[in-house]
Amino acid sequence: MDFLPLNKNGRHVYIGVFRRAGAGIIDTLVLVPFSVAFYYLESLSIGVAIVLAVVASGLYAGYAVVCHACFGATVGKGLMHIRVTQPDGARITWRHAVLRSSPFLVFALLLAIAQIVALLQVDTAAYSAASWLERNRHVVPHLPPWHTVVTVSLNAWIVIECVVLLLNTRQRAIHDFIAGTVVIHRDFSVPYQDALRAKRRMPA
Repeated sequence: MDFLPLNKNGRHVYIGVFRRAGAGIIDTLVLVPFSVAFYYLESLSIGVAIVLAVVASGLYAGYAVVCHACFGATVGKGLMHIRVTQPDGARITWRHAVLRSSPFLVFALLLAIAQIVALLQVDTAAYSAASWLERNRHVVPHLPPWHTVVTVSLNAWIVIECVVLLLNTRQRAIHDFIAGTVVIHRDFSVPYQDALRAKRRMPA
């Protein structure tokens, strides 16, 4: 496996935790309108809320997979000039994208199941009569005990990911090792370099 150098043209190639966090914040803001819409639509009925638990889980988990597979970056990463690539800077495949997001796909699935289990036990009349601010008070008591375990495990996973990222020279998180990917500055990715070369060859 051929890796890009740590530094190139006097610049650091690999992206660290703070810039990744910035991209993550932007991606969260991108998804906020969907979250607001889903939260409002959940008030229509228990059935709609159950369907949206599945849809929301697929959207949030699938967002990264589709963006990485098609563009090598989410919206946040694109704005931060970050690309997810193979070790040599080449574009990643759908397989890379799915493997990279696989831990989060598992957590998203488990949390969606927990939400559905809770919704199936909620009193329909009380849920329908509750305001959008009060609905969680009806749902939370019915969440299965393992929901807490999953939530704590997710938070622990994120912390461990950050620690691993900080402790290796190419700043790869665990999901990068799983998928065989790296996170680099856009300028050093093969597609970007190819685009620059093509632009230089164009007649004036």
